[in-house]
Amino acid sequence: MVYRRRQPVRLEKWALRFDIAAYALASVSVFLDYWTQWTGNYNGDGIEGALFTLAWIVTVPSFLLFLLSSAVLGATLLVKRFRPTLPAVLLALVVPLAFGILQVTSMGSAALPLMFAFGILGRRIARAESTTPERRAAVAA
Repeated sequence: MVYRRRQPVRLEKWALRFDIAAYALASVSVFLDYWTQWTGNYNGDGIEGALFTLAWIVTVPSFLLFLLSSAVLGATLLVKRFRPTLPAVLLALVVPLAFGILQVTSMGSAALPLMFAFGILGRRIARAESTTPERRAAVAA
């Protein structure tokens, strides 16, 4: 939704594309990680062990891609003076924030700054749509 609304160009467009690819890969790796934990023995034997190994092979590049592409996207948005500023700052600082978060909790929590950034953007889009003149007229009728 943010991609469509922003209609990005140049570096922002490619950073968003890499971000979306990283999120898709991360979703696959999370699915594989949790599915193998619920289905049986994942210590190296059978299909669960193979899927767990595959999940690790997908997790590492997707995590690195997500950190890099989010930082580039945040920096690009800051250079373009994007408003609101908080999502751009959260995205730009995703690498140092991830290192700090990883000191006290799990790897999955490293995505929290990203989730907050897109949550703020989604709320902004939803509020902008609810305050359009057509929307107010429809609610009043």
